[in-house]
Amino acid sequence: MWIYILVYKIGIYFFALGVRITSLWNVKARLWLQGRRQWQKVLQQKIKTLSNFPKAGEFEETSQQEKNINAPIWIHCASLGEFEQGRPIIEAIKLKYPTTQIILTFFSPSGYEVQKNYAQADVVMYLPLDTSSNAKKFIQIIQPQLAIFIKYEFWYEYLKMLAQQKIPTLLVSAIFQQRHIFFKWYGSFHRYMLGTFKHFFVQNESSLQLLQSIHIHNTSIAGDTRFDRVTHIASRVIDLPIVEKFCTNRNVIVAGSTWPTDEAMLIQAAQHIANTAWIIAPHELHPSHIQNVQTQLSNSVLYSTVSNNKTIDPTTYTYLIIDNVGMLSSIYRYATIVYVGGGFGKAGIHNILEPAAHGKPVIFGPVFHQFMEAEAMLKAAGAITIKNVNQFITSLTYLLNDEMYYKMVSQAAKNYIQNNVGATSKILYYIEVQKLLNS
Repeated sequence: MWIYILVYKIGIYFFALGVRITSLWNVKARLWLQGRRQWQKVLQQKIKTLSNFPKAGEFEETSQQEKNINAPIWIHCASLGEFEQGRPIIEAIKLKYPTTQIILTFFSPSGYEVQKNYAQADVVMYLPLDTSSNAKKFIQIIQPQLAIFIKYEFWYEYLKMLAQQKIPTLLVSAIFQQRHIFFKWYGSFHRYMLGTFKHFFVQNESSLQLLQSIHIHNTSIAGDTRFDRVTHIASRVIDLPIVEKFCTNRNVIVAGSTWPTDEAMLIQAAQHIANTAWIIAPHELHPSHIQNVQTQLSNSVLYSTVSNNKTIDPTTYTYLIIDNVGMLSSIYRYATIVYVGGGFGKAGIHNILEPAAHGKPVIFGPVFHQFMEAEAMLKAAGAITIKNVNQFITSLTYLLNDEMYYKMVSQAAKNYIQNNVGATSKILYYIEVQKLLNS
């Protein structure tokens, strides 16, 4: 075992060295480093602003019931996608226990930089590098009464320290696959990390069976908390007057989180789909990219242009380009059909649950096999996958011209979401029954 630990520690060292070198030209790597500089001082300063926060002290051999009643909950997410899975839990805890303080950490800049001002968390931080000293100092400062890791974050030093301090740790919305190292003959080190968790809330039956195959039985199927999140978003009516006016009395295809490959296909397909308006929300919002998209669409207007000039009538345009962040989930409710981008790139498709929650037919590209929800929605007939522009045109044509088919796909998408809500309530029920919160 000590050999694995040594290799892990060396690996962490070289990972940090690699980030430092990469930061010379990579913005994300630079943010990763900058966000962790003097992290202890930054964390202590943030905590000073909080009321009723327990005073930091040396570790003591106390039971969980004896820990400070004001101790916070630590929730850790790798990035933005995992945050969307952790968010329903944070908000449910805050609703049930409003005085409980939340320490939210991120590993990636793409999560922290977007959510660093998230109002429901009392402290938002980058997770310090996983070293023994960092783990001890971090947990000593925040003194959590409960730790919740989202989906697949496994950091040896932090998990070891949590276990030593008898702080219950949960893994939620988890997915395990046979290819993962936990289930290999050489995975004993990683299996040790699994042994530090009090309970696993997995998304599906296969994950449950895999854990049980290595004699881990403190597991239950809760599903994916993202279903709760997208259902909540869809239930909130956020009026977007410009978008609503643009969509008046015409079919509208909303293309969300698109990449250049997606946009090239959309532009080509639009020439074959008559009497239809398009809303395009590129994933990359750099001004040069937005300008390039607009240049290729002869009758297009930017959302910001209409927003800044009330005399412009958006209905005179065929294409509305969204050049901001934060609106897409609300825009979906105005769509006739939704295309979700990313399916022609290596990373795969973006969030298809948000449009499905609005009961919209969802179309996406061929790179989706690592996304369980895409497979399930296709099986439920609530989504369509395409491989090229011809298939895209065919799919749009059927949906726009066959009312019965359109209604069937729309309802299937909505049913899929509704049939999978409830993960958050299952997790909160467990926390309450096990008395993991003292507040």
